[in-house]
Order: sequence, then structure tokens, then C-alpha cells
Amino acid sequence: MTIGERLQQHRKDLGLSQEELGQRLMVSRQTVSLWETDQTLPTIDNLLRLKELFGISVDELLEGKKEEQEEQEKPLESYCMTFSAEELKKRHKAILWRAARPALFPLLVIVCTVIIGFRNTATDQPNVYAAIGFFACMILYAVISFVRTWKFCKSETERIIRNTYHYDVFSDYFVARIERDGETVVNDKILFSEVKEIRRIGEQTAVQVGTGAWLFRTSELKNNSAIIHLQNEIVLRTQFTTATGVWRFLSILFCILPILIMPFVVKAITWNPQQIASGTQTALSPSEAFQHSWRAFLFLPIPLASIALGLILKKKHFFYKKNIVIGIVIAGILCVYGCFYLIFSKVFG
Repeated sequence: MTIGERLQQHRKDLGLSQEELGQRLMVSRQTVSLWETDQTLPTIDNLLRLKELFGISVDELLEGKKEEQEEQEKPLESYCMTFSAEELKKRHKAILWRAARPALFPLLVIVCTVIIGFRNTATDQPNVYAAIGFFACMILYAVISFVRTWKFCKSETERIIRNTYHYDVFSDYFVARIERDGETVVNDKILFSEVKEIRRIGEQTAVQVGTGAWLFRTSELKNNSAIIHLQNEIVLRTQFTTATGVWRFLSILFCILPILIMPFVVKAITWNPQQIASGTQTALSPSEAFQHSWRAFLFLPIPLASIALGLILKKKHFFYKKNIVIGIVIAGILCVYGCFYLIFSKVFG
């Protein structure tokens, strides 16, 4: 569009004739006509008046108004992917393992406690019932977690295999479009700054954002893909290293120590102070052991120290999750032991 055509367009937008515009600018109608046919150009004074009249800048008048939608940026990479149920199996096996794994450690702790601490397996010992109860709870938790995750994986597989995923990757974002039965059901723009995690599971690379995860087939990603660069950037930004020196020693110590105290917790609850005076090896009765279950709280500072150490290690960018997980699990078990009398007094009283 020429300068004259832009002048004519703005004049018509205001509903002015050439003569009316000339009167406002104090020029003749013929002068306005010469401007609009690009035979002459307005003087600087007239350009300033036109700017005020049209409410635009001189640059817009001379160079043209910017388009409301600029020419779309060309994507650096474009992908079209579909996934089969067979290739999703490895991903779902990894997801199922992650779901069941949190229950395995408490089970191990309970089994070790039973083997090491409960040499007296008489059925009248309340701690035998406690171990059985904890073991049953952990098994139930593992089963429920596994079943829920299995149902999720099954529904996810049915949904994913019906979809066709289109990705246009740009320098700082990617556009994801999902087609199902020939219709676009999702069209979303994901900024790289919104990506929380990128993890490779099986043959898929999952880009995790707040609303879910977007799957890419890893083998189809280019070597210099922006997705791979983003993954490396996130890894470097969130990378934790192995603790060294004193911190490594403390980390290992407080991973082992909370587990080792469990047999002593059992002994402390069933310990009879009269043994020292009488020299006999009599054990507390079930009701007496229940009443002394509060002794488990005496060991609580050890797992709490493990949790505190884990938080310090996290701040120092060392591996920390084991200390926190072990501390939370053992602290939870001690709290249940400590409240055992209040919880089960009616059953075993």
C-alpha cells in the first residue's frame, strides 16, 4: 500500500471528503487529490497535521501500519508422531515400578525388625501383632498404589494410541496439537519456562508441564533438537551431586542408624525394669507393654535428625532424598508405636 492509498484509507475511515480534509488542513481539494494519487507528497507541516488528525504516527503514515498479525515464525523442528500400545509397555512398566517402590522400603524395615528384634515369637506378645499390622498395611498400600497406577496406564494407553501428535518446536516454546479421528482436540502453546521436567521413559521422552506430560519419540528427535538442549539445561539447573567428606559420612550414618534402632525400640517397649532387681528374665505382660509404648518416642530424635540432615544436603545441592524418606518412614513408625496403647487398648487391654 502506497502513501497515497494510506492517506485515502484514513480519510475514508474518518468519513471525510477530499474537500473537507483540505479545509481542515487549509489546502485545496486538488492538493489532497495529488497526495492520494502519489503525484506529490505532503510537506512536513501537513504531515504533522495529518498525524494529529488521523491519530497515528508519521512513521505509520509514511511506512505503513504494522500488520495485526506478523508473518508467523517458522518452526525450527516439526514432528508428527503416533504411538502403539506395544512401545508404551516399557514406559508403563517404569511408571508401575515407581508407584510400588515407596512401599518396598517400609516392608524391608518391618521384615528386618521382625527378624532381628522379635526372637520371642510368642503369640501373646503385642509387638507381634504390631508387626503383622504394619506388614499388612504396607502390603495393602502397595496393592492399592499398583492397581490405581495400572488403571491409569491402561486408560492412558487407550487414549494415546488414538491420538496423532503434531509438534512445532521454536527457539523458546513449542506448539502441540493433538488430532483424534481427524479432528483437532488440543492445540496448545507451551513455553520452555513452563516445563518442569523432561524425563526419558522407555523409548519416549516425556516433557512434564503443569497440565500433564507431552510425549516425544526419542529416536525421532534431532541431535540438536531444542527439546534435548532444554533437557540438558534442566538437568544442569537441578543437578545434585554425591556428598563428600563429613557430609557423606553423616548421610550414610543417618541412612543406617534409623533402621538399626528399630530392634532397640522393640526391646525398650517390652523391657521390664524389674529384671535388673530380681535377676530374672520375665517379660512384660501385653497390657504392661501397651502402657509403655510411649518409649518409642524416646528414639524419635534420630529419624528427625535424618530429615534435618536431608534438608541441609538439599540446600548444599547434595543427594538428599534417601535421608528424608528414611527419616519420614521411621518417624512415622515410631509415632504409631508410641500411640499403640491409645489406638489398640480396647483390643488388647
